[in-house]
Amino acid sequence: MSAPRFFRWRINSRRSEGMEVKEYFWKSPKDQARFNEKRPFQVFSCWGGVAAFTASTFTRLEQTFRLPIKGAECHQPDTRMFCKDMWSHGRGKIAVVPSVNIIRNRDGVLNVKESRGYTSDLVRGQDTKRDRIEWVKEPPKEVFCSKKRWEAWDLGLPLDDPWDFEWQVEIS
Repeated sequence: MSAPRFFRWRINSRRSEGMEVKEYFWKSPKDQARFNEKRPFQVFSCWGGVAAFTASTFTRLEQTFRLPIKGAECHQPDTRMFCKDMWSHGRGKIAVVPSVNIIRNRDGVLNVKESRGYTSDLVRGQDTKRDRIEWVKEPPKEVFCSKKRWEAWDLGLPLDDPWDFEWQVEIS
């Protein structure tokens, strides 16, 4: 089975290296099975559709969207930096829900729904008790960097002042 195209670059499983492979979670058979079954599972970072979080993420934690700190962090998208910072604040309840397909334009939606199916069809008859996620409180020791190397998940943290650094250029 191949995953939707956006999963190739947007998911970094708690146990995955994020590279282009047929089994996206080969280091975690449990996560791979949940992905195949269209059931939610925890990840280190993900952004490819919808995100939900409380306002206190920005007001109380002073969380921001930011780019990596030049020379201190791996060159990576601001969405992954956002999730990394969430973990540093003890908010690692980040999940992928594979039964939900999101795309930004009408033609794309129709193509995705045709190839992947409608959420209502995918979840019909599923026992929702099996959708519960067993949350892991600690982040992985290392995550796979976009530059194809391992690094400590918290490299470059803590941020004393998230605006007082030389930022890397934004990647598309």
